[in-house]
Amino acid sequence: MVITCVLLGMSGGFRFWRDLQFQTIEQEGSTCPFPLSELPNVLGNWKVLEGSETQLDPEIARVAGSSDHMVRAYVDGKSGEKVIVLVLYGLASSVFGHAPEICYPAAGYQMVGAPEIHPFSLPGSPTPARSRSEVFSKSLGAIPIYEEVYYTFLHNGEWLPDMADRWKMFRYHPGMFKIQLQRQISSPSIQGSPSESLLVELMKEISDRASKQPKS
Repeated sequence: MVITCVLLGMSGGFRFWRDLQFQTIEQEGSTCPFPLSELPNVLGNWKVLEGSETQLDPEIARVAGSSDHMVRAYVDGKSGEKVIVLVLYGLASSVFGHAPEICYPAAGYQMVGAPEIHPFSLPGSPTPARSRSEVFSKSLGAIPIYEEVYYTFLHNGEWLPDMADRWKMFRYHPGMFKIQLQRQISSPSIQGSPSESLLVELMKEISDRASKQPKS
């Protein structure tokens, strides 16, 4: 009986110690490795539209799990296309569920066609970075408007558009980045979208900056 009590006490102590350890990891992971406002205003052919930088509504930022975020518009110097960029960082357990296919319909949009997965090669990455593109439509009177959306998440060194099956890793790697690009288009076709080049530049920049931060 004494041995049983000792073993139960040791088990409870170990669980308590592990819980404290995970709390520490989560606290450290809740802070963005670098200020997102420091992301460059010029990325390849893309340049920030002066005066376009803004912030999410505080309640929206809270629900999205943001501990830091950046919203600004970039313009392609070649095509003149404008893309709205959201980069967000927060705890993976909150961030991973905020995907456009959930948020856009809640705002009255409907998805047009099927989502597409886009693989990209990034310097120094052994696996392809992946993003997802979707098109959403909403009518203003008799006029349909279309929004093209590209998005991806960075978790534990991997860029993926779906993190639902990685939830067991969130306690060990609690931080997550999200990139979301949106662009108004005239039709639901997004073949050869200029957004892809901006997305790749952002993924490279964030991966590079995050990898240079000291490990805790």
